[in-house]
Amino acid sequence: MWRAGRQFVVADAARLIREQLGDALDDARAEQVLLEGFDEGGRRAAIHPCEHVAECLATLKGAGVRIGIICDIGLTPAPVVRELLAREDLLRFFDDAAFSDEVGFYKPAPEIFAHALAGLGGIAPCRATCASPSSCTPRPSSRAAGTSARRSMTRAPWAGSPTG
Repeated sequence: MWRAGRQFVVADAARLIREQLGDALDDARAEQVLLEGFDEGGRRAAIHPCEHVAECLATLKGAGVRIGIICDIGLTPAPVVRELLAREDLLRFFDDAAFSDEVGFYKPAPEIFAHALAGLGGIAPCRATCASPSSCTPRPSSRAAGTSARRSMTRAPWAGSPTG
């Protein structure tokens, strides 16, 4: 679904599970329990911010740079991602966030970038830079949105090998 640009959010996953299990679940309560389970699973996630990311963000903020997040959401909903960022004391650095489950578009759709730029005060795309740890997202996404692209790290912590 992601490649097709169609949103598949927690509510869709809960509905699909309930449909697949059919009569084995009490429909009245089952979906709510599944939704709560996805939220709680996300809250228990261990996130590993890159070394010195807080210092980097603080330096950018101190220089007057407006900072936003553009994030494709899987099965951890945006409110939980905000909680995770707050838990690591990182949320305070961001002026706005465009999460795909709230905006309705995944990267590289220009709509999610337009939403983010509007949330940052209507910044013109040519004055914005998309920084990403992913080698596959920043350039196509940036081209679609009219922004420049930068890789934000040299090692993907989950991969164990240099990414560029």
